[in-house]
Amino acid sequence: MRGIGVGFLVLVILAAGAGAVTYMKVGGFLGATAGQMTEAAVGQVMTNLRLPAAEKQSAMAPIRKLSADMKSGQVPIEKGLRVLGVVLHGPVQVLVACRGFEAMHLLKSGLTDEDKQQARMQLSRFCYGVSGGMIDQTTYQEVFALLTETDAGEGEIKQTQLKAAMDDEQVATVIAKMKSDADIASVQNKIFQIDLGVEVQKEVELLLARPVGGGARVPAPAGTPGATGAPSRKPPVRRKPPSRRPPPRAGTKTPAPAGE
Repeated sequence: MRGIGVGFLVLVILAAGAGAVTYMKVGGFLGATAGQMTEAAVGQVMTNLRLPAAEKQSAMAPIRKLSADMKSGQVPIEKGLRVLGVVLHGPVQVLVACRGFEAMHLLKSGLTDEDKQQARMQLSRFCYGVSGGMIDQTTYQEVFALLTETDAGEGEIKQTQLKAAMDDEQVATVIAKMKSDADIASVQNKIFQIDLGVEVQKEVELLLARPVGGGARVPAPAGTPGATGAPSRKPPVRRKPPSRRPPPRAGTKTPAPAGE
């Protein structure tokens, strides 16, 4: 589904990821259809990044659940759109692109079987580092840029998709970058199993637990109300009460302070 409705929601999700959502109600239309349109839009993104069909089913399960909760009103539409926007611009997006790259380019490359096995290990190390927060957003977005390209889809809406073609040299360059990033992050040198369904579910649950306006995996700054270990406001200052000593009687000499 890539009609006007999906295109519109993609723009709303992009705005949500950028922190610019404006809550709108046009009759009951948005509330009645947001869940269905959201599910279709996310599915299209995963298709554009060439996620294998079997893994797409698993990765979409938490999205379908969120979509149903938006339809029923259990999750407010504004919060649901913001959650999906952050999911599509955060670690999950990169993990999806990595799986597409492995299936469409790495395994079909002219590298030897031994080189492919080593490359798959480096890719899994990189994905594990992204999933565990050991590799930061700036770094993993550099890899994402190597894997994808952007063009205009229907209605001239720009869509990011996995590169249609990559030669062996480009594949090797991506793997070398992944290995370097994993090494810097001190990720163990072994193959990790990454379940995209689990990763999507984890990210959705994390974001739903945050108030609207909270980002992904970003702790509240010190001093923010509700921040762990941070006071919501400064404690009141206790002032010393004024002295109530009675004034000296007439003709009585007040003793001089000590030292004079």
